[in-house]
Amino acid sequence: MFTPNDFGEKMKIVIAGVPGAGKTTILKYLRDYNVDFIEVNFGDIMFDIAKKEYKINDRDKMRTELNEEKQKEIQTKASEKIAKMDGNIIVNTHAAIRMSEGRYLNGLPAHVAKALKPDYIILLEYPPKYILERRRGDATRTREMETEEEIERHQQLNYEFARKASKFTNCKVERISLRFNEEEPFHHAKFAAKKIKEIMVG
Repeated sequence: MFTPNDFGEKMKIVIAGVPGAGKTTILKYLRDYNVDFIEVNFGDIMFDIAKKEYKINDRDKMRTELNEEKQKEIQTKASEKIAKMDGNIIVNTHAAIRMSEGRYLNGLPAHVAKALKPDYIILLEYPPKYILERRRGDATRTREMETEEEIERHQQLNYEFARKASKFTNCKVERISLRFNEEEPFHHAKFAAKKIKEIMVG
């Protein structure tokens, strides 16, 4: 299998996009292209810590039953835990998190970025119409239906928050534009996976 940097140093990459960006499918194709990495879901790590330390038994209750100080503490601990992991790590997370009433929470604040120390933050950007179609076709998830304008705003906030995080860590921010029509099934996912492979392998 390929490893990053011409088979040299390991890398830690954050991959982010709006809900419906297909990160799981993209990482599946990245594995198919023989890139060696460990996928880590940031939210899962936070939930594991919340269960152990605060007896939280539902992910949504992290937001409703833990105050901001405790959530920040869990974020930092999750980041530190991931930072200690060995191997080529790809962290699946959100740069901007849409809350109620159109508010957005920074998913990569300074304390997270500094603890996580990523080499790259990769952002996936799509035509908003495509994201809406994906969400409507996904019967397994219940997602709030944003307008095309709101999705575009969400993608721009992803970039703004990623840029801020990069200032604390000197990591690179890479925007993968998928703003084209698919010519075959999973064209976007395959294209994005190849771009990520280029970043990791060189």
